[in-house]
Amino acid sequence: AVISDHGDSFWEHGERSHREYLYDTTLKIPFILKGPSELQGKTVSFLTRAVDVYPTVLELLGIGAEKVDGVGLIKFIKEKTQKKLNAYSETRYEISPENFDELRSNLISLRTAEWKLILDRLNERRQLYDLVKDPKERKNVCSKEKNIASEMEAELLDLMDDFDALEENYMAPEELKRVEEALKKLGYL
Repeated sequence: AVISDHGDSFWEHGERSHREYLYDTTLKIPFILKGPSELQGKTVSFLTRAVDVYPTVLELLGIGAEKVDGVGLIKFIKEKTQKKLNAYSETRYEISPENFDELRSNLISLRTAEWKLILDRLNERRQLYDLVKDPKERKNVCSKEKNIASEMEAELLDLMDDFDALEENYMAPEELKRVEEALKKLGYL
């Protein structure tokens, strides 16, 4: 299995790399899987997520994956069926590289096959894109499509509540400290 951690932007939307925004230029990534010959040349035509890689590999190996996030994709590839999945993304962008504690933006997004909602939790801005009509995400239709924006925002905030509940007991304090130290050494914190 080969997957990328992010795409890169080359000044699309004014971004010169990645991490600043949540547009498809940085969110769409390749996922290539080498499997048995019956899967050779097959593709998935519906929205998938990085969280689906692990259960897909487990499924390919014949290992049950009942208690993991994501969805195994092998059955959909074999049956040529579709699955409606929503993808969550987030990014935080600092005011300067020297100051990781002061944020310029704190973005979360929910993407479907047809729509993407981006919320800036720090600046209370929302963007909604019709990905069918506007795949390059140039026209924010949030004020025009208020019902879709509100429904997606409610779903996204419910998802955030679920994440917050999981995060409370996610790691023991000593484990969290080791992870933070490792991230500091790598320059992420």
